Amino acid sequence: EAAAILELAVQARPQDSDAHYWLGRTHELQGAHDLAVQAMMRATEIDPEFASAWWGVGFNYTFQRRCADALPAQSRYIELRPDDAGGYYNRAGCRWYTQDREGSLEDGGKACEMGHQMACQHVEKQLKRMQMLEAFEAQRAADQEEEAP
Repeated sequence: EAAAILELAVQARPQDSDAHYWLGRTHELQGAHDLAVQAMMRATEIDPEFASAWWGVGFNYTFQRRCADALPAQSRYIELRPDDAGGYYNRAGCRWYTQDREGSLEDGGKACEMGHQMACQHVEKQLKRMQMLEAFEAQRAADQEEEAP
């Protein structure tokens, strides 16, 4: 019912970024993440400075495991809200998922410095994973050297 009312609001005021944003939030709460992205992207087209809409685009893409699509929205959110540790933390997760390990650690470290405890845990965990991977690769290289004629 809320979505239907907000659809009417969007039709009546197609240039109202808030109406598009709240329509997107309603879709998000209903689990219609593609529709949420569409509505929130429209809000950002109308108002490119609408930080909450950029956050919503990033969140809804991430929820769908579409981190490559989420990263530009997450970066724009950080441009608009550089003091929000959560923005860096969210982007750190997507950077890790898209194999940008250094970028992930950079964002996680920034969020950790800003007091985001989950980011501190993320960085610690990812550093351990990287150390284990490096040790595994070094061992594999040594094993291959031994096997070579």
